[in-house]
Amino acid sequence: MRHFGGESSLWNHVLFGSGLLGEAFQFQMIFQEWRRKRRQEKEARRLVRDIFANPSLLKGTSLSRRHAARTVVLSHDVEGGAVVRVEFGIVRHPRPYAFSRQSHKVLEIYCYDIVKKKVVVQKGVNLTRAEGLDAD
Repeated sequence: MRHFGGESSLWNHVLFGSGLLGEAFQFQMIFQEWRRKRRQEKEARRLVRDIFANPSLLKGTSLSRRHAARTVVLSHDVEGGAVVRVEFGIVRHPRPYAFSRQSHKVLEIYCYDIVKKKVVVQKGVNLTRAEGLDAD
């Protein structure tokens, strides 16, 4: 236990004992941590939105601008207080050709490395086939 002044100091009880100030301090620390994580999540979502505004980042992927609204941020990595990698997913319904009635549900997971400015497919899963179905 920390102490300010003597062993039986009133400040020790108020600040670090069962006093209200101790609980308020703990709440403040929890709140600050929540706000920091919330800011990082917001930054990760903004970075994913920026991918779709920059056609050079979309090159080499099957993504296009119309997919922007369907992305979901799954996780992000932070180094030095800044978001450096964002993992996001999207469920797509690709068709073998433009007017085909056949389509599959495909889950694609991407990783955007902010430092390298590169978007890479990490995994793709055909959900339709995983459910034991063929195309609709």
